[in-house]
Parts: sequence; C-alpha cells; structure tokens
Amino acid sequence: MAKTGLRHEMRGTMRSSGRMWGFYTIYRELGRTGFSPAEAGFMHRLEPVLTRGLRRGLITAEVERQDSGAAVVIVDATDRIVSATPAAEERITDLGGAVWDRLPVAVAIVVSAARGVPGLATQVPRMRLRSQSGQWLTVHAAQVRGPNGLTQDIAVTIEPAGAAAVIPLIVAAYGLTEREQTVVQHVLSGAGTNEIARRLNLSPYTVQDHVKAVFDKMGVSSRGELTSRLFLDHYAGRLGQDVGADGWFSEG
Repeated sequence: MAKTGLRHEMRGTMRSSGRMWGFYTIYRELGRTGFSPAEAGFMHRLEPVLTRGLRRGLITAEVERQDSGAAVVIVDATDRIVSATPAAEERITDLGGAVWDRLPVAVAIVVSAARGVPGLATQVPRMRLRSQSGQWLTVHAAQVRGPNGLTQDIAVTIEPAGAAAVIPLIVAAYGLTEREQTVVQHVLSGAGTNEIARRLNLSPYTVQDHVKAVFDKMGVSSRGELTSRLFLDHYAGRLGQDVGADGWFSEG
C-alpha cells in the first residue's frame, strides 16, 4: 500500500450477538502520524452503530429484480477470470465487479477461502449476500480438478439463495434474540401459541411475550404480517413460478 501513498492502516470488525456482519479498513496517507489508541478506541465504540446500520441495510426495500439464473466462473492462480457462463457478466457486475477485469470483493474473499491454508484440508466456503439490485445470492467456490489432480484454478458459482439460507439471515438482521428466532421458526411453520409452548416447554404467556417482542422489532402487528415481511418483501416478483428442490422459486 505504500506505493499508493497509504502507509497507515486500521482494521475492525462489525459484530453483533456473536455473529460477524462485516469489516472495515481505514487508511491514512504517508507523512501523517499513524492511528492512535484513542482513534482506535473511538472506532471500537462506533462499531455497534455501524453494525446496526449494516444489519438494517440488509432488510431495506429491494431496488430491482434480476433473474439471470446461476453463474459460474473459473478463476486462475492470479485471481483472474479465465472463463465464464453467459449469466456471469450480469452477476459479477451486480456484485460490484467486472467479469474480465476485477473480482467483486465478496467473490475474492470466497476464492481466497477456497484456496485454503497450506497443510490444512481445503474447504468449500459459502457466502450469503445481497447484490446491488437487491437480490439475495449465494456464492460458493471449490478447487478445480484436472487429469493430474487439483489445479490452481477455482470454480465459483453465484446463484439465487434458497429460503433456507435467506430467512435465518433476515431474522437475525432484525436483532431478534436466539429464543425469539426459534419462536419465529415455529410461527412460520403455522404453529399456534399453545403448540409452540408445548414444543419449547414454555408457558403460553411466555410465548406471547416473545411474539410481541418480535412484532415490535420487525414493525408488524400480526402473524400474517410477519410472514409477509419475511417472504413477500424479499421474494416479491417470483410469485407464480415453480418452487425448486432447494425451496427457492425456479428461474424458468
């Protein structure tokens, strides 16, 4: 970074309830003093505010629907895309990159994770995120195998995220506690108050308190509105399409 005139760097993470929602990096030009402990302390105190903003940003109204289907790209050892399916350009652009020029940050992170750490077993990393157009996507990557074994190439798949992947993230973004999230799962399954109480070994009054807290946090006043907020607000535009095996609406 010194070649660009940026010598000083400070990094931090945005966490809430044990979950990491993002990170930030701040740079300072060469010739100026480095970041002081007081400045680091200020950013640390600011992190909860940034985290709340990032969480809320995930559940704002959608901008646009893009149904281009799954995209697959092959990335070489220099992190350059060497081949791509027809849908890749649209997906990569929607994530803030350029298919033959630069990887989006999210894709670069997944590619790096797929390469793994020398000496340790490679993983198949997976990331859920919302694109610039407002669509929920899943990005996952794996090393490509050739006739002589694993290569340095990485295959990246970018596809619409299924309900099982999206709903827990949306619920967590509203700041629900673990118990409230569990209650929401049962509400979405159609269970009534007494049934939820029996399943969770709670009193009906306690369940009602949890449901009321959920309503307050999500800005709804009924179970029907809750279901609408979680499904219709994020799946709008796909009604009438067939549901695939992964629980997500097909792209047909």
